[in-house]
Amino acid sequence: MRLLLINQFFWPDCAPTSQLLADVATDAALAGHEVTVLCSKSGYAPLNADGEPPVRILRLAAAPFQRNPAGRILSYGSFLCGVLWHAMRVAKPDAVLLLTTPPLLGMVGTLLKRLRKCPYYIWEMDMYPDIAVDLGFLKQQSIGARSIGWAAERIWQAPTASSRWDRA
Repeated sequence: MRLLLINQFFWPDCAPTSQLLADVATDAALAGHEVTVLCSKSGYAPLNADGEPPVRILRLAAAPFQRNPAGRILSYGSFLCGVLWHAMRVAKPDAVLLLTTPPLLGMVGTLLKRLRKCPYYIWEMDMYPDIAVDLGFLKQQSIGARSIGWAAERIWQAPTASSRWDRA
């Protein structure tokens, strides 16, 4: 099975989503699947160069990750644009697994499903806009929170939830 895994951060980055995805990528590759990972060149956390996963890693140019709101938005937006561009150019995957960094990464999955007929799955780590509201980045009923909530609802309704990884 040809798998495409997408998250802004990946090995050797020590971000939790990076570490979890590296474990899944390694296990899938060792089980005989062809695994490609799309991630950013920039990092989030300190690096750990131990145990490179036996997968194809495509590191995309994007604005460096920053912890301030404007920097995050620029980093997230540039990664979303770059990852869509590259996801349309890799060999057609049998399944796509998306994490939730950056927020609304599922939009890429929705487009891949429609344009390339690829089933996709979202491994939800952070619920948006809930987390942004809880952290004080957005107000509960703001236009931003309502817009992100509307987009997230569309994304959650679109995955191939009835499919399973072990069908192929």
